[in-house]
Amino acid sequence: MGISKVVGYLGSSLGAGILVFALLAMADPGGAQLADDHDPFGPPPSIGELPCQVAIGAGLLASGIWLAARCPGLSLGLARRPARPLIVGRIRFG
Repeated sequence: MGISKVVGYLGSSLGAGILVFALLAMADPGGAQLADDHDPFGPPPSIGELPCQVAIGAGLLASGIWLAARCPGLSLGLARRPARPLIVGRIRFG
């Protein structure tokens, strides 16, 4: 198992956790604040903070799945294509 698959699995599991808890916090912001041991009766998370957490979780999940599922020989388009042989008349070079 390559390092990219390990990083992909870790990233996708972290992203899935962030995404699930952010969606739960959007459904019940007061309950999400009660789970905060430092300040359980403080103000709930702001309206702008929760969509950012959802976007970060979805981004980590998508990039982790991409890293874990991509082909090991994938070169991201940076590899050169093999050169076509030069053919002059009936003589083939290369």
